[in-house]
Amino acid sequence: MYKLHTIVALVVFLAFVAFGQQQHQDFSGTWKLNVAETQFGVMSAQKVRVDVIKQTGDVIDVVTKFTSDAGDETLTRRFKANGEVVNHQGPRDIKSVGSWEGDSLVFTNTYRYQDQDVLAKTTWTLSPDHHRLFVNTHTIHPEVGPDQKLVFDRQN
Repeated sequence: MYKLHTIVALVVFLAFVAFGQQQHQDFSGTWKLNVAETQFGVMSAQKVRVDVIKQTGDVIDVVTKFTSDAGDETLTRRFKANGEVVNHQGPRDIKSVGSWEGDSLVFTNTYRYQDQDVLAKTTWTLSPDHHRLFVNTHTIHPEVGPDQKLVFDRQN
């Protein structure tokens, strides 16, 4: 009988631990940029942009396809929302650290621009019905700004 009580207590404890962990938003899906509602800031306006996001735990893979005045481009990036630094190589090397702030996913990005350090904070938030993704970026640099506010509509 003692063993049975111990097993039941252990099962109940593990259930509380499993359900007590905070569940984060899942940003997975195909997202099309709503150009009419987006504020591009200093970034060149994109005519068409689709982001395909696959989130597994704290790992977020993003494939971005867009068309701008410079032509078509595809970017593939991986982010982590566990405080680990992720390096993105490209025309501008960016170090990104992701973490959860409530239901929002926040990335602190650092890079060099015109021989100066730039700090950009990007926040991903879903609308209450999960049909819209808002990606807001606040950049701290005298020549980079104003803030950028991207609005995406869920496609699937």
